[in-house]
Amino acid sequence: MTVCLGEGISRDALLLQDFARVLAIPMRDGCDLLDVMGRRLQAQV
Repeated sequence: MTVCLGEGISRDALLLQDFARVLAIPMRDGCDLLDVMGRRLQAQV
């Protein structure tokens, strides 16, 4: 990733963007896990 502060993007905004990307991965994986668990529970009912 190239950091260019001259284009009007602040360092805080870039940090928050990276932080959001890092958090999105486990949230996505967690949703996938819950989806699989839900399907297995529905199959048992």
